[in-house]
Amino acid sequence: MLHLIVHREEYALTRLPAGAPEPVFAGGRFASISRLGQETTIVSERGFAHGGETQGGFRLIEIQGEFALDSVGVVASVAGPLAVAGIGLFAFSVWSTDAFLVQDGDTARAIEALHAAGHRVTEV
Repeated sequence: MLHLIVHREEYALTRLPAGAPEPVFAGGRFASISRLGQETTIVSERGFAHGGETQGGFRLIEIQGEFALDSVGVVASVAGPLAVAGIGLFAFSVWSTDAFLVQDGDTARAIEALHAAGHRVTEV
């Protein structure tokens, strides 16, 4: 059983075009900047509109606690029940834990699916 925290703030994803300058850190309680190849993706509370494509309306679900880098199945234990419920997600990680974005309109169903899978879910 995992303890999951559902954040109340609305989050946005922003995709910067290839060759865009390195972004200045996006503020708020949580933000993530990832680059793979020529694409940069930013997760933040406010979005990041500097020439990028932004989609808002997401809620952040954080796995509470720390996990070793070689932990197995942590992401699957959340992604699996959401997939069975037909809920899409955007997964990402920080050093010691994982997080997910789900569409705001799917939040209640996501919480139900995660409870049914045996996880404890708290909204903050």
